[in-house]
Amino acid sequence: MALLLIVAVSGLALAAAAQVWSTTSRRDKEDELLRIGAEFRQAIRSYALSSPGAQQYPQRLEDLVLDPRFPNVKRHLRRIYADPLTGEAEWGLVKAGEAIVGVHSLASGSPLKTALDPELGIAEDAQTYEAWIFAYRGDASANHEAGGAEDQESLTRPPGPDGETGNAADAH
Repeated sequence: MALLLIVAVSGLALAAAAQVWSTTSRRDKEDELLRIGAEFRQAIRSYALSSPGAQQYPQRLEDLVLDPRFPNVKRHLRRIYADPLTGEAEWGLVKAGEAIVGVHSLASGSPLKTALDPELGIAEDAQTYEAWIFAYRGDASANHEAGGAEDQESLTRPPGPDGETGNAADAH
């Protein structure tokens, strides 16, 4: 009987440890997503500000790694980072016309973090990872740079796999 009790208690302890590990792992991935998203936003900013003449935005994410506008190698981003939540180097694109002004994760689910630093530029009411939009709008106020609600109406996402389109404010 004592052995059965020990096995049951051990099982409960292992289940609790697995839950803590899972939560810790998810928090670490969220922190990594925030860091990588900030790098993408900074790279888009660098691309726009280094434009010869009027500000231009990249047409492809690869343009951030090797800027085709210059004869010499110019990098705004070291590489296209993998989304820590999906493990894939594929990102949702936030566009203004044909230009990429931001990225977001393609991961489904609700984040653990709800109180985010306003400096991150993520809307306070972001309920999903897709709503964590890392965008830069150069000629606008801090709210626009941060991808604020009034600016998001001009930002669109390409059609999804089901053919739905929507603006960035309609993240689900």
